[in-house]
Amino acid sequence: MPQWKRLVSRLPGLARRGSHETRPLLAAVAGGLIAWGTAIAGIAVVDVIVRQILLEDVRTYLARTAAGTAALIDGDELRTFNNANQDGTPEYNRAARPLRVLLNTNPDIRFAYVGVMQGDVMHFILDGTRRGTFDEAGRPIHSPPMEVDDPSPGEREVSRTHLLTVEKEPTATAWGMGIRAHAPVFARDGHMTGYVGITVQADRYRQLVQRVDVSAALGVLIAGAIAFLNGVAIWRAQIISERGTPTCGPVQDRCPASFGNCSAILMTLPSRWPPISRPLIRKTDRWLRARWRI
Repeated sequence: MPQWKRLVSRLPGLARRGSHETRPLLAAVAGGLIAWGTAIAGIAVVDVIVRQILLEDVRTYLARTAAGTAALIDGDELRTFNNANQDGTPEYNRAARPLRVLLNTNPDIRFAYVGVMQGDVMHFILDGTRRGTFDEAGRPIHSPPMEVDDPSPGEREVSRTHLLTVEKEPTATAWGMGIRAHAPVFARDGHMTGYVGITVQADRYRQLVQRVDVSAALGVLIAGAIAFLNGVAIWRAQIISERGTPTCGPVQDRCPASFGNCSAILMTLPSRWPPISRPLIRKTDRWLRARWRI
């Protein structure tokens, strides 16, 4: 028989052998990836939820602080501060005292002031930052009455709606990340005479978010290790399962029927064997049944 014909005749057997060898590996890889992907999805959902909870906690604290501070400001008295020369007067210091107390007792609060919108510009009225205070670049950060500045979107909104406004998320500023809230200040006649603006540093919030992200990354790594062990367990189970299944072999080729019928054939032979050999045939029959689960 030519050599090429022998190779062709063996190809079906090699294909079956290859499929038997790759099937446990594919099952293990699929099981591990599914377990890991499920864990990653769960960790990602928890990470997003925790981020939202932290941000909502900051926004709630900021809204309550701004509303409480606005309630301490005399809206009728704000109308009297219309000149930069009033900065530092006893009346000014008395009116700005709630803002200064807020800054002194809350180190996370960067700015606390009272402003008013006039057209497309905003004017400072009261500033809780003490005079002579400078930022990291050496610029003064105290604003006297009627100093002009560009309004933020929150200042425009509170002037238009006369409602408490809080930024949805921290924004970048010249001094770092911060989140702002604005609460309206009303006079006795019900008219809005200004608003309290509070800016909270987002450094602590950012640190907490970074911790959450590190914990999530650690959870993904642990989930990957567990998924790998799960894949190994699946692979071992598949290997054991396939090894326990009878396959065609040299012993089967000697039987006139399938290997599962060998035991039945042996049991038909005692009449042809000497009586002394019958116990050996029965033991062989029990061994075959136990070995091949027939």
